[in-house]
Amino acid sequence: MTKAVKPYKALAEKMASNPFLIVAKINDGLNEVPGVKIDGVPTVLLYKKGAPLPIKFKKALTVDNLLEFLKKNMGDDFNGNDKVDL
Repeated sequence: MTKAVKPYKALAEKMASNPFLIVAKINDGLNEVPGVKIDGVPTVLLYKKGAPLPIKFKKALTVDNLLEFLKKNMGDDFNGNDKVDL
């Protein structure tokens, strides 16, 4: 497993019980996403329900930073049905 994949996997495991979040990996070389510009790899985007554009993650790629990003941007949906410890 590459270093970049580990935070995603840990995040997916930690947030697995949240019905409001899907952690997905997309290979932009094989799958084009209309209207999305990939500046580098990895690129982390949060697509919020009803929002016209995704929110780009801009910090160092760590599980803690990803969780803080989600908590800030998901609001009440962050905890889903469970409480998530940061």
